[in-house]
Amino acid sequence: MITDHVAILLGHSLDVARLNKKKTRSDFYAQVAVPPSAAPAIAELVAAVYPGVALSAIEVNFSTNAQQAKPFPGVPADWFVFRMASQFAPELYEADGATRIDHTTARSKFFAGMKVRVSTSAWGWKNEFGKSGASFNLLGLMDAGQGGERLSIGNGANNSAAAFATHANPNAVPSNPTPAGTPAPAGNINPFAQAAPADDANPFAQAARAGNINPFAQA
Repeated sequence: MITDHVAILLGHSLDVARLNKKKTRSDFYAQVAVPPSAAPAIAELVAAVYPGVALSAIEVNFSTNAQQAKPFPGVPADWFVFRMASQFAPELYEADGATRIDHTTARSKFFAGMKVRVSTSAWGWKNEFGKSGASFNLLGLMDAGQGGERLSIGNGANNSAAAFATHANPNAVPSNPTPAGTPAPAGNINPFAQAAPADDANPFAQAARAGNINPFAQA
Protein backbone atom coordinates (compact mmCIF):
# COMPACT_ATOMS: atom_id res chain seq x y z
CA MET A 1 0.00 0.00 0.00
CA ILE A 2 1.16 3.54 -0.72
CA THR A 3 0.55 4.48 2.93
CA ASP A 4 3.36 2.09 3.91
CA HIS A 5 5.90 4.50 2.40
CA VAL A 6 7.13 7.78 3.86
CA ALA A 7 7.06 10.62 1.33
CA ILE A 8 8.61 14.08 1.19
CA LEU A 9 6.08 16.89 0.78
CA LEU A 10 7.23 19.26 -1.99
CA GLY A 11 4.34 21.70 -2.17
CA HIS A 12 0.64 21.92 -1.46
CA SER A 13 -2.59 23.81 -1.28
CA LEU A 14 -4.31 21.86 1.48
CA ASP A 15 -6.05 24.84 3.02
CA VAL A 16 -7.85 26.21 -0.03
CA ALA A 17 -8.75 24.99 -3.52
CA ARG A 18 -6.82 26.77 -6.26
CA LEU A 19 -7.49 27.06 -9.99
CA ASN A 20 -5.64 24.34 -11.88
CA LYS A 21 -3.25 24.98 -14.79
CA LYS A 22 -5.94 24.40 -17.40
CA LYS A 23 -8.21 26.80 -15.50
CA THR A 24 -11.04 24.26 -15.69
CA ARG A 25 -11.67 23.82 -11.98
CA SER A 26 -10.31 24.58 -8.51
CA ASP A 27 -8.47 21.84 -6.63
CA PHE A 28 -6.79 21.09 -3.35
CA TYR A 29 -3.45 19.50 -4.19
CA ALA A 30 -0.22 18.06 -2.83
CA GLN A 31 2.99 17.25 -4.69
CA VAL A 32 5.24 14.68 -3.10
CA ALA A 33 8.34 12.59 -3.72
CA VAL A 34 8.28 8.90 -2.82
CA PRO A 35 11.15 6.39 -2.57
CA PRO A 36 11.76 3.88 -5.38
CA SER A 37 10.24 1.18 -3.18
CA ALA A 38 6.85 2.90 -3.56
CA ALA A 39 6.77 2.52 -7.37
CA PRO A 40 5.03 -0.91 -7.28
CA ALA A 41 2.29 0.48 -5.00
CA ILE A 42 1.63 3.34 -7.44
CA ALA A 43 1.64 0.88 -10.34
CA GLU A 44 -0.93 -1.25 -8.52
CA LEU A 45 -3.27 1.74 -8.18
CA VAL A 46 -3.06 2.48 -11.91
CA ALA A 47 -3.39 -1.20 -12.86
CA ALA A 48 -6.68 -1.31 -10.95
CA VAL A 49 -8.02 1.36 -13.33
CA TYR A 50 -6.53 -0.27 -16.43
CA PRO A 51 -6.65 -4.04 -15.77
CA GLY A 52 -4.70 -6.07 -18.31
CA VAL A 53 -3.13 -2.99 -19.95
CA ALA A 54 0.65 -2.59 -20.09
CA LEU A 55 1.56 0.25 -17.74
CA SER A 56 4.16 1.51 -20.21
CA ALA A 57 1.28 2.30 -22.60
CA ILE A 58 -0.38 4.65 -20.11
CA GLU A 59 0.53 8.31 -19.79
CA VAL A 60 1.26 9.04 -16.14
CA ASN A 61 3.08 12.03 -14.70
CA PHE A 62 5.33 9.92 -12.49
CA SER A 63 9.05 10.47 -12.98
CA THR A 64 12.21 10.63 -10.91
CA ASN A 65 13.52 13.83 -9.43
CA ALA A 66 16.52 13.58 -11.78
CA GLN A 67 14.10 13.68 -14.74
CA GLN A 68 12.42 16.91 -13.61
CA ALA A 69 13.09 20.05 -15.65
CA LYS A 70 14.16 21.60 -12.35
CA PRO A 71 15.03 18.86 -9.83
CA PHE A 72 13.86 19.56 -6.29
CA PRO A 73 16.74 20.41 -3.96
CA GLY A 74 17.26 18.05 -1.05
CA VAL A 75 15.36 15.18 -2.73
CA PRO A 76 17.26 12.04 -3.82
CA ALA A 77 17.65 11.80 -7.60
CA ASP A 78 15.98 8.37 -7.81
CA TRP A 79 12.87 9.31 -5.83
CA PHE A 80 9.63 9.61 -7.83
CA VAL A 81 7.69 12.87 -7.98
CA PHE A 82 3.94 13.01 -8.55
CA ARG A 83 0.97 15.26 -7.88
CA MET A 84 -2.42 14.49 -6.32
CA ALA A 85 -5.50 16.71 -6.48
CA SER A 86 -9.13 16.80 -5.39
CA GLN A 87 -12.06 19.19 -5.55
CA PHE A 88 -12.77 18.26 -1.94
CA ALA A 89 -10.68 19.11 1.12
CA PRO A 90 -8.47 16.08 1.96
CA GLU A 91 -8.48 14.41 5.36
CA LEU A 92 -5.43 15.55 7.34
CA TYR A 93 -4.06 13.73 10.38
CA GLU A 94 -1.51 14.15 13.12
CA ALA A 95 1.24 11.53 13.49
CA ASP A 96 -0.98 9.43 15.78
CA GLY A 97 -3.17 8.67 12.77
CA ALA A 98 -6.34 9.53 14.67
CA THR A 99 -6.28 13.25 15.49
CA ARG A 100 -7.74 15.27 12.63
CA ILE A 101 -6.16 18.53 11.49
CA ASP A 102 -8.54 21.22 10.24
CA HIS A 103 -7.62 21.85 6.61
CA THR A 104 -7.86 25.62 7.10
CA THR A 105 -4.77 25.44 9.36
CA ALA A 106 -2.76 23.25 7.00
CA ARG A 107 -0.48 26.03 5.75
CA SER A 108 1.00 26.48 9.21
CA LYS A 109 1.29 22.73 9.79
CA PHE A 110 2.59 21.23 6.54
CA PHE A 111 5.76 22.51 4.87
CA ALA A 112 7.99 21.63 1.92
CA GLY A 113 10.46 19.02 3.11
CA MET A 114 8.14 17.54 5.74
CA LYS A 115 7.91 13.74 5.96
CA VAL A 116 4.34 12.57 5.35
CA ARG A 117 2.26 9.56 4.40
CA VAL A 118 -0.30 9.92 1.64
CA SER A 119 -3.59 8.28 0.79
CA THR A 120 -4.39 8.35 -2.91
CA SER A 121 -6.19 6.52 -5.70
CA ALA A 122 -5.88 6.64 -9.47
CA TRP A 123 -8.45 7.61 -12.09
CA GLY A 124 -8.29 7.14 -15.84
CA TRP A 125 -8.83 9.56 -18.70
CA LYS A 126 -8.24 9.96 -22.43
CA ASN A 127 -6.82 13.04 -24.13
CA GLU A 128 -8.02 14.56 -27.39
CA PHE A 129 -5.79 12.15 -29.31
CA GLY A 130 -7.28 9.08 -27.65
CA LYS A 131 -4.21 8.45 -25.48
CA SER A 132 -5.05 6.76 -22.18
CA GLY A 133 -3.67 8.30 -19.02
CA ALA A 134 -4.01 8.25 -15.25
CA SER A 135 -3.94 10.91 -12.55
CA PHE A 136 -4.14 10.70 -8.79
CA ASN A 137 -6.82 11.72 -6.29
CA LEU A 138 -5.73 13.45 -3.08
CA LEU A 139 -7.61 11.56 -0.37
CA GLY A 140 -5.57 12.30 2.73
CA LEU A 141 -2.25 13.28 4.23
CA MET A 142 -0.71 12.34 7.57
CA ASP A 143 2.25 13.75 9.47
CA ALA A 144 4.74 10.85 9.41
CA GLY A 145 6.14 11.94 12.76
CA GLN A 146 9.66 12.15 11.34
CA GLY A 147 9.96 15.90 10.94
CA GLY A 148 11.95 16.73 7.83
CA GLU A 149 14.37 19.37 6.62
CA ARG A 150 12.51 22.46 5.44
CA LEU A 151 13.26 22.95 1.74
CA SER A 152 13.62 26.31 0.00
CA ILE A 153 10.73 25.52 -2.33
CA GLY A 154 6.98 25.81 -2.24
CA ASN A 155 5.91 26.70 1.28
CA GLY A 156 9.45 26.34 2.61
CA ALA A 157 11.81 28.97 3.89
CA ASN A 158 14.07 30.98 1.62
CA ASN A 159 17.29 32.91 2.03
CA SER A 160 15.90 36.41 1.41
CA ALA A 161 16.14 37.48 5.05
CA ALA A 162 19.83 36.59 5.21
CA ALA A 163 20.50 38.34 1.90
CA PHE A 164 18.80 41.56 3.05
CA ALA A 165 20.26 41.53 6.57
CA THR A 166 23.45 43.40 5.63
CA HIS A 167 21.37 46.20 4.09
CA ALA A 168 18.93 46.59 6.98
CA ASN A 169 18.24 50.00 8.53
CA PRO A 170 17.36 49.39 12.20
CA ASN A 171 15.72 52.83 12.42
CA ALA A 172 13.42 52.33 9.44
CA VAL A 173 9.66 52.23 10.06
CA PRO A 174 7.53 50.12 7.69
CA SER A 175 5.33 52.45 5.67
CA ASN A 176 2.70 49.84 4.88
CA PRO A 177 3.50 46.48 6.49
CA THR A 178 1.97 43.45 4.81
CA PRO A 179 1.35 40.26 6.80
CA ALA A 180 3.48 37.32 5.71
CA GLY A 181 1.63 34.96 3.43
CA THR A 182 -0.67 37.66 2.01
CA PRO A 183 -1.60 36.59 -1.54
CA ALA A 184 -0.53 38.76 -4.45
CA PRO A 185 -3.22 41.16 -5.72
CA ALA A 186 -5.38 40.08 -8.62
CA GLY A 187 -3.93 40.97 -11.98
CA ASN A 188 -0.37 40.82 -10.71
CA ILE A 189 1.97 40.38 -13.68
CA ASN A 190 5.02 38.23 -13.12
CA PRO A 191 7.70 39.06 -15.71
CA PHE A 192 9.45 35.80 -14.89
CA ALA A 193 6.42 33.53 -15.35
CA GLN A 194 7.05 30.70 -17.75
CA ALA A 195 4.50 29.33 -20.14
CA ALA A 196 2.85 26.11 -18.96
CA PRO A 197 4.01 22.98 -20.78
CA ALA A 198 1.88 21.68 -23.64
CA ASP A 199 -1.12 19.69 -22.39
CA ASP A 200 -0.04 16.66 -24.36
CA ALA A 201 3.57 16.79 -23.10
CA ASN A 202 4.68 13.26 -22.30
CA PRO A 203 7.08 13.11 -19.33
CA PHE A 204 7.96 9.53 -20.27
CA ALA A 205 9.10 10.29 -23.83
CA GLN A 206 12.74 9.77 -22.84
CA ALA A 207 14.35 6.42 -23.37
CA ALA A 208 14.43 4.37 -20.20
CA ARG A 209 17.67 4.60 -18.26
CA ALA A 210 19.66 1.54 -17.32
CA GLY A 211 18.18 0.12 -14.17
CA ASN A 212 15.12 2.34 -14.39
CA ILE A 213 12.31 0.94 -12.23
CA ASN A 214 9.57 3.28 -13.37
CA PRO A 215 6.66 0.98 -14.30
CA PHE A 216 5.26 3.66 -16.61
CA ALA A 217 8.47 4.31 -18.58
CA GLN A 218 7.94 4.04 -22.31
CA ALA A 219 10.58 2.75 -24.67
